[in-house]
Amino acid sequence: MANAIGAALARTTCEISMNADTEQGIVTAHEEDFAEPISKAYSEDDLIETAHALLKEKALNSGADPDNIDDVEVVEFQKFNIVRNFSPKGKIFRTKLQIKPGLIKGFESILPHP
Repeated sequence: MANAIGAALARTTCEISMNADTEQGIVTAHEEDFAEPISKAYSEDDLIETAHALLKEKALNSGADPDNIDDVEVVEFQKFNIVRNFSPKGKIFRTKLQIKPGLIKGFESILPHP
């Protein structure tokens, strides 16, 4: 019975992986069939912001309650410099964000306390 209660009270979770290549001028999330052009000035913060917006959209399309999709965490982040002929040409950013697993807001009070 505890498993059924936990499943009923768990919020919708999902994740998204995103890559940006400033040399090629593109940001992609292949699993989401997403690609957009970017400038050479595209930054880590831009990638996180883009991934966050796409993650929220994915969660809402999966049936998540809009009140329960704000707890987002960065699971992975990597940054690489692109160097050709001893000269910096751009950067590659990779990130993975997820909606943090947990309970639907408002139901914490009905659970027994240890």
